[in-house]
Amino acid sequence: MRRLMRSFDCHETERMDRAQPVSEELANTLRELEGMNRRFGGHRYVRRFLEQRLRPGHTYRVLDLATGGGDFPRVMVDWARERRVHLVIDAVDANEAIVELAREFGEEYPEIRFQVGDALRFRSSHFYDLVHCSLTMHHFTTEEAVGFLGQCRNLSKEFVLITDLRRSLLARLGVHLVNVLGGHEQMTRKDGDTSARRALSGVPTPGEGRGMGEVWTRAVSIFSASLVVAERQ
Repeated sequence: MRRLMRSFDCHETERMDRAQPVSEELANTLRELEGMNRRFGGHRYVRRFLEQRLRPGHTYRVLDLATGGGDFPRVMVDWARERRVHLVIDAVDANEAIVELAREFGEEYPEIRFQVGDALRFRSSHFYDLVHCSLTMHHFTTEEAVGFLGQCRNLSKEFVLITDLRRSLLARLGVHLVNVLGGHEQMTRKDGDTSARRALSGVPTPGEGRGMGEVWTRAVSIFSASLVVAERQ
């Protein structure tokens, strides 16, 4: 069977990533992405990941890179509050308008600090127990993706959890149909098609000998996402 090739143009920018003012379309797009994360397993997988690793009565520092509307940090906090787990979350996104909306969506979540920053270049003076990034790797070249994984590993003292789209014809068709049949915003539909074409399944990763710890993959949903987890031993 012929392998589906990645279609990536570094000069092509998804609409949501462009500099823009806060708008109803942008807010709706972020809400639509949150809805898809909820329906197609992204939120469920994160809750299960936390359930298996975090203990009641402890405090954990979390970094969420390319946070978008901040739905994953909010899901984490909702999970933690019910289990006496205290989370301190830095949620970072490069787009100022998106960060402004994320702060609005997360105004009842003092555990989350939203800030403007580039995921590829983010630096911190301290380490995190968990570094998380969802549906962002396809924005990068292969070389940038490898470097990004190493950067996440360096920022984390314990776990790295990264999810992204699968590269498959079924995923491309699935993303398109969900957006069209769901009546989603034009920004959501256009960016969804672009993201599916850019999917970076099978990204070469720095091996265990380069300090990544153990690296493995898991399916998050049947057609829409795959998971890369790096854990230091």
